[in-house]
Amino acid sequence: MSEPPELHPEDDPVLLRAELDACRTEINRLRVESRRLHAIGMLQRDQIARLETRNTHLVDQRDAAERSARAYKGQATKIKRRVGRGVCPCCNRHFENLERHMHMVFPLTAPPR
Repeated sequence: MSEPPELHPEDDPVLLRAELDACRTEINRLRVESRRLHAIGMLQRDQIARLETRNTHLVDQRDAAERSARAYKGQATKIKRRVGRGVCPCCNRHFENLERHMHMVFPLTAPPR
């Protein structure tokens, strides 16, 4: 008589079925995790794009504010130089004694004595 074939644990159909089910469960778990990470990645990409847009906007605003500040400073310097030369900032006429003219003609805009 011939001997029955020797069974190895890896040949047991019940064990193979359980192992197959475990692999399927793991594959499904990894698919779900992959989709979740992909969604998070998409959200992060969107957030990064929004932050880069905001950063560009803020840099543009800063540059505009700096240009505006330089322009105001230039205008203030121009007026100071004209006043230093005796030109009235209100009526654009030249006076030897600009301070007296300012107090007499423009008392509300003249600096206090």
